[in-house]
Amino acid sequence: AAFTWAQEPITKTMKLEFSEYDSNWNVKQKIPYNVQNCPMAPHDFCWSSDYYGFFENSMSFDLTQFLMGAKGPAQVLVQNLAKPCKLHFVSRTKDGASFQVHVPDFFCIHNSARMVQQDESTTLTIFSSGWDLADERYYPKEKSKVPFLGSWGGEYPNFDVIPPSTLFRTVVDKTTKQLVDHSKVIAGLNFEHPHIDPRDPTVIYGPCSNTVGLSTAPSGYCRVDTKTNTIQTWWTETRVFTEEVVVVPKRNPETNEPRDECWLLGVLHDAQENRSSLAIVDGDDLEKGPVCRIHLKHPLAYSLHGTFAPNKI
Repeated sequence: AAFTWAQEPITKTMKLEFSEYDSNWNVKQKIPYNVQNCPMAPHDFCWSSDYYGFFENSMSFDLTQFLMGAKGPAQVLVQNLAKPCKLHFVSRTKDGASFQVHVPDFFCIHNSARMVQQDESTTLTIFSSGWDLADERYYPKEKSKVPFLGSWGGEYPNFDVIPPSTLFRTVVDKTTKQLVDHSKVIAGLNFEHPHIDPRDPTVIYGPCSNTVGLSTAPSGYCRVDTKTNTIQTWWTETRVFTEEVVVVPKRNPETNEPRDECWLLGVLHDAQENRSSLAIVDGDDLEKGPVCRIHLKHPLAYSLHGTFAPNKI
């Protein structure tokens, strides 16, 4: 599945369209959805058997300053701290009912792809990376608005003004359409780009920075078991940094049938040697680190988002 968006600048209506594809990229269906008074499109979304889900962060956008060339696109974005973000559930059927709930003190960055729903349960659980807007180190109580991500220029970001990304659990009852829980999965874990093995959406993988609540560059990989709220971590060497992972389900080498375990593929950047490498990590024994590193002779630009398509190789 994927979505596209277009905004009507005068009415500030954000027009979204969710598309579902089969394995040959033929469109199965398209679901339109409009969001009123929305200046910025959602960055990510997730899905369940019944809904697409996405967070609408509370933002404002000074279009005049941008069009005049006085400020760049990032400089005219402002976070509105006084308003909660909205979590939208969009029905995957054209005759179904969509709904929204408010989520306080949260700015969503990325979602794990699939919501979690236990058998016969009425709740939907979304795991997301984002910022805690109640963290007074970065969001003082006396301010109702703050600039969006205060470090954009230079050779590297100033992490003193960038909030740490944290993994959140958001639980909503789809029958009562009420927020049941919104909390950090692992307090202090600086974590981004949550990915799942589609066969078990309760286990989440991604790059991490530290476990003490600081904002720092990603320098490790993490496996989060959300059923037990426990983690496995592997940390790189000094001045080696991690990027987003791609989850690859393992297969039986004799029958080619899927197994319960998975591999993780991730790019490492060695700032000391000024080169990159592809790391292959056992997702179920992450603490041992890469079982293989494929070194390149040059550095790669920082990359975002990917997937593995075994049938296309």
